[in-house]
Amino acid sequence: MRLITLTSGLAHYLDHPADFGRFYVIARAYVAAWAMVGIWAVFRIAHRLTRGSLSAAVTAAACFALMPVVVNGAHEAKPHLPGVVLTLLAVLAAMRCLDKDERNWWIVSCVSQRCGVGMVLSAWPVVAVPIVLALLAPQTRVARFAKAEVGVIISLATYIAQTPT
Repeated sequence: MRLITLTSGLAHYLDHPADFGRFYVIARAYVAAWAMVGIWAVFRIAHRLTRGSLSAAVTAAACFALMPVVVNGAHEAKPHLPGVVLTLLAVLAAMRCLDKDERNWWIVSCVSQRCGVGMVLSAWPVVAVPIVLALLAPQTRVARFAKAEVGVIISLATYIAQTPT
């Protein structure tokens, strides 16, 4: 879209500070958009956990939105908040998979948990979500373990696709 000028040379941004300013504004808008997705994800998770209580879901979403770490993170151009939101999306997809037993939600959970770790390494505990999801699935033991193995393969494939060589 040619909104920003990307270059590896620091001298370019020192000579053209407006280019860096546009880059910074776009990066902050990107993180703020992830914050909005996070509020929605918390709302959906709380709505499901409380079996449809709208007031509990709104309260949970408001508490998430007003947490100092979320407010601060939404005003910075850092990957920590998007990493947390991808973790929340992995949990939400896992919950939907358990509700509907659909393979698509399981794949979304596997990919989003790996993308969350790709955003920020401190999100690594979410790697357990697809494995636990596979083990909780209403299937035979062999099918559950096969599903867990494929989840690890999907996670590794996402890691390989995400990591520069």
